[in-house]
Amino acid sequence: MHPTVVNTALLRPWPHVEAIVADRLGLRPQDIWPSRYDADGKPLKGGTRWRKNHSAPIDSEHFQKREAA
Repeated sequence: MHPTVVNTALLRPWPHVEAIVADRLGLRPQDIWPSRYDADGKPLKGGTRWRKNHSAPIDSEHFQKREAA
């Protein structure tokens, strides 16, 4: 996968690529990007909730998962 594609998924919701990244890490997409998924693990439409939470601080575990991707 091209690095630009992965970088785009890190910056904004892209469920297809998020699923690939999560699979490679042995995780579920909602484990890496919980603000982008509902309680059933379905992607939120339009990324509205993600945009609202985008300014929230990133904890170190999230940062490590992002770097691993």
